[in-house]
Amino acid sequence: MRPLRRLITLLVVATALATGLASPAQANENPPQIGSVCHPERATSGARTVDFWFENGSNLSFELTQSYLNHGVWSGTAPPVWIGPWEWICWRAESSGVATGTQGGANYRVVGTDGKSPNVQLRLSFNNPYIGGNSFRCFPPINHQCVGRPGSGGGNHPTPIFQMRPR
Repeated sequence: MRPLRRLITLLVVATALATGLASPAQANENPPQIGSVCHPERATSGARTVDFWFENGSNLSFELTQSYLNHGVWSGTAPPVWIGPWEWICWRAESSGVATGTQGGANYRVVGTDGKSPNVQLRLSFNNPYIGGNSFRCFPPINHQCVGRPGSGGGNHPTPIFQMRPR
């Protein structure tokens, strides 16, 4: 059953990419500056956006197990399927509709594991509500830590930046 579920997941992702619903973030992005956007050539129309940056500052590789949006839409760049060692990645989500924000995230497993243990997972999440404060979270695998850059997460169009390193 597990190979069938993986095949279905890959087909759904491939269909989304082929139809232009979302494209994965490019690996090896240049390190961001505070307030930078993932892909400035892609215009946004949302009242709220999140350009979520993450650096894998380790020798670990990650495979996407789930990306989700509780509110909003991927704005041309969805979370990447793979994160290699020492890579910067970025994705963008934006609000969709009247008086809405955007909320979601991505879950990854360390390549070479089954991903069921929290110790071998990477979880990244964001919330930029229409009313209220923003929140951005990074839950790294065991023996690693995530450090957020100060000043990168405020306003209607924040740029949360997390750098993961071994402890």
